Amino acid sequence: MEKYQFDDFRSYSLSKLFNLFFVRLLNDKLKNKTKNTKIYAIHPGSCKSDAHLTRTGFRKHLANFTMKCFFRSAKAGAATIVYCACSEDKIVVENSGKYFENCIEADRYSSELSRDMEWAEKVWKRTVEVTGVDLELDLIEN
Repeated sequence: MEKYQFDDFRSYSLSKLFNLFFVRLLNDKLKNKTKNTKIYAIHPGSCKSDAHLTRTGFRKHLANFTMKCFFRSAKAGAATIVYCACSEDKIVVENSGKYFENCIEADRYSSELSRDMEWAEKVWKRTVEVTGVDLELDLIEN
């Protein structure tokens, strides 16, 4: 495995892309196994948190200012998570495997790359190779 210099923004972006890959693939894998399990990729929005505490100097001050002025509370960020977990609305129930933001299905706004199932499969397979763990979906029953 190649080594790269850590870049927090790049790592964050890749984690979001891989999360979309995982949700889409897991939804496909579960689709024929269970009708009761729904899975969503959820963006809570930019929320105030302690994530910036490891920063130093100007970047820390900039992060503090930005959070105070522009970021939403954790409670507001949790709204979409709670909505998808608890809602029986048709728009939620019928859109398992999709991306939600601000309590609406927003998959059409996700990148074209995030819908590339060939790449999703490659990432899934590589993750299994690296971790030695694959989901045992045969254990899931309706």
